[in-house]
Amino acid sequence: MSTVRAVVAFVLLTGGCGGKAAEGVNPGDCVDGQDNDDNGLLDCADPGCAGSPDCATSESDADTDADTDADTDADTDADTDADTDADTDADTDVDIVVDPDLCNANSVEVSLAEGGRIQLDGFVWTYDRAGIAVIGLQSASGDPCQDALDFSGLGGWLADTYLVGVPTAGDTYTMMYNATEDGEVDLRLENQGSGEAEFAVDGQGQLTVDAIDEEGLLEVSGWSFTLDGGAVADTQSLDACACPQLVLH
Repeated sequence: MSTVRAVVAFVLLTGGCGGKAAEGVNPGDCVDGQDNDDNGLLDCADPGCAGSPDCATSESDADTDADTDADTDADTDADTDADTDADTDADTDVDIVVDPDLCNANSVEVSLAEGGRIQLDGFVWTYDRAGIAVIGLQSASGDPCQDALDFSGLGGWLADTYLVGVPTAGDTYTMMYNATEDGEVDLRLENQGSGEAEFAVDGQGQLTVDAIDEEGLLEVSGWSFTLDGGAVADTQSLDACACPQLVLH
């Protein structure tokens, strides 16, 4: 029986009587690039090399390389996303610099009902609700945006003009009390010292948007109105600077 077992073992290892030794029997079989047992399978692809340390090492290296590549890609993506987010946040947080010389060189006069005239020399604008607000005031500091940010600190007059809809160059607006429709503009003239205020009379006034830069200058012409208290402004032009820090309610 021992002789029979030995013969069977020899046959299994060699692939049969007179055949070549199975892949992996001889040292180096699994890494020599040869089909040693002529079964069409080379090296670690042959089942005979399944237990070979050479093949186990190759798989381990492959797994390590795959993990390394995956970690590298993940880190790269994370860094890229972080940089992109940081750049976006930085761009968003940059304040628009308002040049007082551009929006503080106006001379818009308003005749008051009781007599006398006031001059609005500083104008700024900002997006508000479903349109834009244009603030004209007697600039105390020479920086209309800064003054507009602190209405309560102003002792003079200001004109709060609200244009319904987002204007484009060439749009003409009509003054309406409590304006609600596109192409209408609502105006309140108010004395910050006394609290006295006058409001637009329906249809008695207008303005035309000559040009608007989303982050810069708003140019207006034909700005005229009659208010319910009797204040009047003749047809005039003005330039207003963007003041994105200004938030109106």
